[in-house]
Amino acid sequence: MKKAFWLTALITVLTLALAGGASAAQPKEITVWLEEEQLSFDVPPLLHNNVTYVEFRGLFTALDFEIAYDAAAKRITALSYDEETEIEMTIGSNRTLINGEPASGQVQPLVRDGRTLVPLRFVGEATGLNVAWDGVERTITMSAPVPDEAYLASLEAFLQKLGQAESSGDIAAVRALLDKRSPSYDTIDQTLTAHLANVKIVSVYEMFDIGDWSDTSVELLVDNLSTKVSGGFFLDHNSSLVLDLTRDGKDREWKIEEIWTFGKEYTNVDKLIGTEATVPADEKAKIIAVLEEQFAASNAEDMDRYMATIDPNVDGYASIKDFLELIFEEYDLNYELNDKKIIGYDGNVAHIYMVQTTTKIKGSDFTDNRLEAIVKISKQKDGKWLIGDTTVLDTEEI
Repeated sequence: MKKAFWLTALITVLTLALAGGASAAQPKEITVWLEEEQLSFDVPPLLHNNVTYVEFRGLFTALDFEIAYDAAAKRITALSYDEETEIEMTIGSNRTLINGEPASGQVQPLVRDGRTLVPLRFVGEATGLNVAWDGVERTITMSAPVPDEAYLASLEAFLQKLGQAESSGDIAAVRALLDKRSPSYDTIDQTLTAHLANVKIVSVYEMFDIGDWSDTSVELLVDNLSTKVSGGFFLDHNSSLVLDLTRDGKDREWKIEEIWTFGKEYTNVDKLIGTEATVPADEKAKIIAVLEEQFAASNAEDMDRYMATIDPNVDGYASIKDFLELIFEEYDLNYELNDKKIIGYDGNVAHIYMVQTTTKIKGSDFTDNRLEAIVKISKQKDGKWLIGDTTVLDTEEI
């Protein structure tokens, strides 16, 4: 009995030891991190012939790619959210395309449990991300490349140069910082220089983030504080902007290709609307009359009358008629001019503070609202006053 007992015990110990050894030999599961976020997959990453593979669909979906699969051709495609990167691969083939060009080396996808897996190194080539493999911890970390100090310094220098050019009223210096090849050149020029001939300002730009970037282009997120020092009418403002900058390989100087405004706070409105400009009585009557005529034309849905009140030099003039036709067709609205005051006047340009109420009479979904705005009205060569840009200060539902 003792012999049988010790034999049983020995077998048990050996079995446990072998089981423990087998458990210890199991490698840690590979984990994938995108910046600070751990990603999860239907099929976990794996090592195959000393190459790390990750699930294509799960990974590129996390990277905001749109995935499509052609079952007949066994072809899988992925398109980035900005439509700048397209990947195409075929199951069973080692020919993979990035933006129509063959990927470097051979990218042979694997299929596991109905999912396509691709080599880790391919991920970096296709996305531009830094991809790091920690063999000890068995982790994959993907992160966006970070601009170096010299790159950041070049951006800061550009913003300082732009602010100084605007603050000194040097229109030529501002224009020298614009990309003349940009389709938006005239609009950008108007935005940055139109007021400089009549108003002295202090303009300060401060970078707070960087979007997509490369050696020759960058998406720059900035705050701009522009404050009037002297001169004509000006709305002090604190704006949040996206500046798309480009540079070539020759002069290496940044230029503005596009500007987007995604936030603006006017900081001197209360002061401006608290005063009323001195205007000759006859000119004041004409200025007020053209604004009232526009309201009357809107309520009558009379396109010709409305367009006769618009300054043909206003930005977007050609699209105003198309927009109004859509509004007149879709809705029957009532426009009421609740308040009006001329707060700026220099003989050729007037600025009117107005309060407008818009209510639906009939039509599809529409939210009745109250709007505060400042309207620019310019005197034409024939002496007529016509309406130009409108700056909306506030809107609220009613």
